Amino acid sequence: MYELVTLTKNNINDFNKLNGLKSNFNKLNRDFFKVYHNQNGFQQFLQKRKVKLLKKNSDYIGYIWSENIRDTIYKIEAINVINDIQSLEIYRLLINSIKLYSKIYYECEKNEYNFTLLKDLGFNKTSGMIEMTLNLDNFILPPSHQNITFQKLIKGKDEKLRCSIQNRIFEREDRIPLDIDDIYYDELQSYYYDDGAIFIKNGNTYIGYGQIIIKESVPYIVNFGLVKEWQNKGYGKLLLSHLLNILHNNSYKIVKIKVDPNNYTAIKLYKYFGFTKEKEIYTWILCK
Repeated sequence: MYELVTLTKNNINDFNKLNGLKSNFNKLNRDFFKVYHNQNGFQQFLQKRKVKLLKKNSDYIGYIWSENIRDTIYKIEAINVINDIQSLEIYRLLINSIKLYSKIYYECEKNEYNFTLLKDLGFNKTSGMIEMTLNLDNFILPPSHQNITFQKLIKGKDEKLRCSIQNRIFEREDRIPLDIDDIYYDELQSYYYDDGAIFIKNGNTYIGYGQIIIKESVPYIVNFGLVKEWQNKGYGKLLLSHLLNILHNNSYKIVKIKVDPNNYTAIKLYKYFGFTKEKEIYTWILCK
């Protein structure tokens, strides 16, 4: 017999054990107690009401933690069932604790079973990204191009240029253009890497931009691209090579990059250099 119950002081220790296994279903499941222990008593009381525990007889076997973002929009912060019970109906019981006529969002990193289960529950996969990783130990530069040069961004001078080039590279109807304050803000962040903000030029023409940032000692390549009229001509390989060479020369061993799963051209380029897929993350939506 299954029963859904509210989180209380009487079962919070049982929930703590379930919370410790949160990554079994999805590595992006949030840690409830990291939030809970930073709240005052009244906030903790309200926070507990956002969790539903699933009991089978006298054993706690699963839970769902959801936040009401606004009106009928909810976000699942974490959901999991233990004891190797991956029954569709058990997860459906947890999902059904969220009220009817709601739109439910959930961010999930793919593993062997969770994407299939979410699909069977009626969730639809929407926006996503693939994170790819490259080992830099054996990196070899391709031949140089006589007309191509690279220029490091100079703070206090090149922000307007970077802003213009990035807006041209990533121009889309649904994208809000950058303004120069966005560039200044980026330069103030702890991840910003002075030697990794690079323009690519063909003669005197700026044709693209790429950037290295450092997060928790791991380099990522971001904001990488070419202006539309210079795409698909081999210049992406030259720019990416230059960025990888910067990292190789500074003794970094790996580099990561994130890419839209539908950007097949970019994925092909990264695979050419030896990048391999490390994780795949999507936002899923259920209209209940």
